[in-house]
Amino acid sequence: MSNTSTNEDKLRKAIASNPDEVIEFFSTLSKNLYTKVGDLMARSEYSSAFTVYDDKKMKSDYADYTAKIAAQQEKVTAMEDYYYKKFTAMEKALTTMQSKENALSGLFAK
Repeated sequence: MSNTSTNEDKLRKAIASNPDEVIEFFSTLSKNLYTKVGDLMARSEYSSAFTVYDDKKMKSDYADYTAKIAAQQEKVTAMEDYYYKKFTAMEKALTTMQSKENALSGLFAK
């Protein structure tokens, strides 16, 4: 607290002696800070409260996601085809086995 007590006195004296200069100082400080933060945010690819949207990035992201979705849909379709073929082959094998089983049981029944 002792470190800041003299600074507080300086601020009170400045406000008392020349309030317009203090207002101008803090206005300039806040504008510079806002500008600096805005510049730093503009260089970032992430959105913020200062940037509502970036239409170029959104368009690029949309195209990327659309391509990823299409690729995944193709993979799912290929997997479906693969398993349908396997299932069909299994059904054919079961039908053949059932047919042979019926033929063998017919031989034993006589």
